[in-house]
Amino acid sequence: QPLTRRQIRIAEVHPGEFNDPIAISLHHERFLTNEHAEAQHMPYEALSYVWGSKENPVPIIADNSDLYITQNLSSALKHLRYRGRSRFVWVDALCIDQNNEVEKGPCVAMMGDIYRRAARVVVWLGEAENSSDQAINLMKWMGDRVEIDFFDQSMRPSLLLRKDNGKLTGFTDRAVPLQLDEDQHLSIHFLLCRPWFERLWVLQEIYLADQKAAIVACGHQTIPWSTFRRAWAYSYIKPTRPNFKHALDFRHRSYVIQHVVFYFSYLSMPHLRSNFGHSQCADPRDRIFAVVSLEPSLRELGIVPDYTSTRT
Repeated sequence: QPLTRRQIRIAEVHPGEFNDPIAISLHHERFLTNEHAEAQHMPYEALSYVWGSKENPVPIIADNSDLYITQNLSSALKHLRYRGRSRFVWVDALCIDQNNEVEKGPCVAMMGDIYRRAARVVVWLGEAENSSDQAINLMKWMGDRVEIDFFDQSMRPSLLLRKDNGKLTGFTDRAVPLQLDEDQHLSIHFLLCRPWFERLWVLQEIYLADQKAAIVACGHQTIPWSTFRRAWAYSYIKPTRPNFKHALDFRHRSYVIQHVVFYFSYLSMPHLRSNFGHSQCADPRDRIFAVVSLEPSLRELGIVPDYTSTRT
């Protein structure tokens, strides 16, 4: 059904076992932007993910009709749906009519507020592979033992590490390399090489999320975004173990994606272009539409997303 002014769709993902067909219902909800309402959270989760290849789409049941989605989104919904109750999510591929260019513009204009007001943002990195379970467990372990200042890139022991009575010598010493073996280090490298970190839209989706509520999901593993972010920053700040075979690749990858984890107190178009010009998006117009919600001065430019125009 078409959306009316100041409405969004919420997808109710019906419960099921992992291999059951996916079934959803779409509900229209009144949605006031920050201009008309305080930024109180609404009872839905917003998914931050990569569409993936559009080849071999997967059918799901949407209000008793067939709807085709990418395999990556299908995998996300299978992993994230509950077995005994519905889960209410906002997902662009489900909640925006992708065949309606007129509808896209107003929906994209609200996306900043949609992620800002979500009860929780869920980052979906993909299915378990390349020892990702080990990587997530390592990120949990490291992230719980360090506190990070994300502006000056300094670190100090967390309360949990202090309770260890200094057993981990040099854990927060910037001169001491990461204390990981080859397989552990490689598993984290593979995790950070996933396509999610390259998407331009994720800046808005995770920057505007409730940082305390957001989570990262990979396969059946989940980790709080705040913990994941601390561990990621920690692995960036610390020197790489000298005999790690993929040290150069790891350092290069960390440098390319560092701006997703280290937030900035001020954002401008030149800054965004310099730091995120390499980020990926399917439509060149999204290089503007994906970032205008990040900083007040950018919103004041009055840019209105419009996908009906063929000009780029």
